[in-house]
Amino acid sequence: MKKVLIMTLATGGGHNYVAATLETVLKKENFDVEKIDPFKEGDPFLNIFISEGYNKMATKTPHLYGKIYKLSDKETTNDMVLKLIRRKSSKNMLSIIEKSNADIIISTHPIITFILGAFKENKKIELPVMSVVTDFIGHYTYTAYHNQIDAYITGSAFTKKDLIKRGVPENKIFAFGIPIIESFYQINESVKKDDVFTVLLMGGSLGLKQMVKVMEEIAGMKSFFRIIVVCGKDTSLKETLDNKYLGKEKDFNKEIEIYGFTDEVSNLMDQSDLMITKPGGLTVSEAIAKRLPVLIPFMIPGQEEENANLLEIEGAGIKLDDIKNIASTVSLLKERPYLLNSMRSNMEMMAKTHSLEAVVQKAIELSNGKYENEKSEDVDRKKILILYGGFSRGAIETAASFKDEFLSQGVTVETLDFLKWIAPHLQKTIKWLYWSFYRSDGNKDKIVESARKMTLNIFDDWGMRIYMPIFKRYMDRFNPDMMIALFSPWEILGEIYKKKYKPDLKIAACTFVLPKSSKVVDRNIDVYLVQNEAIEKRLIELNVEKDKIVSMKLPIGAKLEKGQSEKYLESLIENEGNPILVLLGDESDSLPESRSFFDWIDESGWATIVLTGENRQLNKLLNEEKYQNIVPIKSVEEISDLVGAADMIVSKYYYITALEALASKTPFLAYGSYDEIQNLNDPIATLKAADEEQLKILLKSWIKDPNFKKEVIKEVDIKFEWYKENYKKSQGIEKIVSQIYQ
Repeated sequence: MKKVLIMTLATGGGHNYVAATLETVLKKENFDVEKIDPFKEGDPFLNIFISEGYNKMATKTPHLYGKIYKLSDKETTNDMVLKLIRRKSSKNMLSIIEKSNADIIISTHPIITFILGAFKENKKIELPVMSVVTDFIGHYTYTAYHNQIDAYITGSAFTKKDLIKRGVPENKIFAFGIPIIESFYQINESVKKDDVFTVLLMGGSLGLKQMVKVMEEIAGMKSFFRIIVVCGKDTSLKETLDNKYLGKEKDFNKEIEIYGFTDEVSNLMDQSDLMITKPGGLTVSEAIAKRLPVLIPFMIPGQEEENANLLEIEGAGIKLDDIKNIASTVSLLKERPYLLNSMRSNMEMMAKTHSLEAVVQKAIELSNGKYENEKSEDVDRKKILILYGGFSRGAIETAASFKDEFLSQGVTVETLDFLKWIAPHLQKTIKWLYWSFYRSDGNKDKIVESARKMTLNIFDDWGMRIYMPIFKRYMDRFNPDMMIALFSPWEILGEIYKKKYKPDLKIAACTFVLPKSSKVVDRNIDVYLVQNEAIEKRLIELNVEKDKIVSMKLPIGAKLEKGQSEKYLESLIENEGNPILVLLGDESDSLPESRSFFDWIDESGWATIVLTGENRQLNKLLNEEKYQNIVPIKSVEEISDLVGAADMIVSKYYYITALEALASKTPFLAYGSYDEIQNLNDPIATLKAADEEQLKILLKSWIKDPNFKKEVIKEVDIKFEWYKENYKKSQGIEKIVSQIYQ
């Protein structure tokens, strides 16, 4: 008899629910099953810190939880906390695993998956591990050690694609659906009482205070229908609703049923036409299995927000921004049953691959040792490490674009802002050195030029001595076949590492601007990734062999299409039909910083958003003045949030930003010094301004001169056709992939 160890944590009810479901069904298949919460059983501190802490934060301070969730979806912030948790829990968890004598471990919690992956990497365990992803979007915690996890069970094909983007090999991911109780896989139409329209209101296993507000809205509607409420374990919520809505003296023109915690949810779903709920992973899975359309007026920020977005994308649910809109939405769906039918059909498509039996079969295969065959299929999957300097917006976005494209080619990719990872306090110093020396022209003054060269030599040596040990540890851990450097100093470290430790490592240097110093080519680089013919010509002039140069066009995704970011912009500014101007001022000298310029912008008729980043001077100016039509923001998750719905972008010329603007058919006005603008021959930028006055003239012409605006839009359309032909399909990705397989 095979032994299965199921490990979970009690953060919300979903993880335990999945664990209990798997325990029941595996026992039916004659497995010896042990289900355990290792923190609850053996580490009271971690149980309070993780499990109880989550439950309190999710219910009391959900927005704080949402921010922590997003921050933890990154290696730097995630590893710091989870490695401490791993160290604290290791002894207890390893003892549990050893005593269990299991043939396979199933994890239903991301923290458990992270710890088990680390155990396997450090050779502390050798058992096959199956991870059940209990939400519909992945998270770094699940995938940090994906090379050690033998199978992932996901709730949808959408989730599978997300894990692939995060570097998990496709052959390890199975969209069998999040395991739910068997009764949910059958729809029992016989339990439906009558033809009365029925709404099921739920708030998850912990209940939710917003349910009181939802009840006020729907109970007050004029039309008659049935409302079934499930309060979960929140006894005070049930008591509040009982007192207000039940009893002979109550008259709400509704038939109302109120439950606490109940095992009859499957039957209640079968009785219902519409469910109003927060989008926990298990609740969504149950609704999909039952083909029950979902209305979402409240959610815990983080994974539930992502689950809600998925339901909207798939046409299976409706997310409301305001609870006050719920009555009109319920009325719309009640009066137009064809809308509900359409949502049911979309849910049916989502559920096509769902199978509890398939999950069990995968567990059987892994416990029988077949996981070794699956792992062997992935032995030749190559790895690329992309290193960048996070002080540059262009580098951050380039790294993300490269990663998406390489993943689509079946390569494992990891991106890292190496400087931020090891020495965030030195970022500004390194940036100054880079722009001052690596990107400067040879100075005619021999003393100045000698000082420059000496500084470069010191910097190279300093990088080797200070950063090299840390760099080596990271490289040894990830063990890439190729390193792509988007920041010149990382080429130095890569060259040293290659020479001393890994001669077969291939190093690629990504070059976006014309090299001004031979220093950038005096290294053992295997491939130069360039963006246009001018850069290629300059490299050849610097004696780079032509066969080392690869034209690497950056494909930009559909997220930049018009309309994708309109809601985001609307949340920032009321434009009332005025053209929207986005000024990217997060880099020094990327915008005029005079008070008179922004006074003029505020009076011009533009609805203006200014990304200030760490530009303190600009931030201070805009916040002190309190302009009526200018909204300053310090940060944005993706530039596409701003680009997609803007009427014009103004920024210092960054290749990737200009390309994103072109991909969304947004005019891009490159602003910079006279020399920068004169040397800008790349066909991506629509307009160029070399000083503040030129910038004003061009912006004023856009607003006041219809013919000028028409010509600009026409030029953008022409460039967009050129972009589709030259950029939408990468011309260099396949060459890079073929090189690392040689």
